[in-house]
Amino acid sequence: MPARQAISVAVKGALKLMASNRELVRFLHVSALLRGAEAEVVYTEVHARLYSGVAQVMEHFKRSGEIRGDVSADYLARILVDLVISHFTLARCSVSTAGPVPTSWSSQSASCSTYQQQES
Repeated sequence: MPARQAISVAVKGALKLMASNRELVRFLHVSALLRGAEAEVVYTEVHARLYSGVAQVMEHFKRSGEIRGDVSADYLARILVDLVISHFTLARCSVSTAGPVPTSWSSQSASCSTYQQQES
C-alpha cells in the first residue's frame, strides 16, 4: 500500500479506535495530569510505544523511497501521533481551529460540557 494511503488508513483507524475506547483515552489523559509521577510514567510509556510503532512504519517508507531519506522517522512519528491525539481531543470539545473538522475523520461530535458530563 502506498505511504499516503497507508497513513490515511492508519489515522482513520486510530481515530475510530480512540473513539471506541474514549474512556480509556480520557483516563490516561486525566491520570497523567492529576495523579502524579506513576500515572505520568504509564502515559509516557503508551506514547513511547505509539511513537516507536509509527516510526518503524515511517522507516519502511523511507527505505521504499516514498519518504525522503533526510526526514527523521522519529520526528515524523511524533508529529503524526501528536496530531491524531490533538485532533481527537479537539473534536471531542468541538473546538474550532482554522476550519471545520473533516467529517470523514469525526465519528462523533460533542461539546466540552457534554464530554465533561459524560466523564462524571
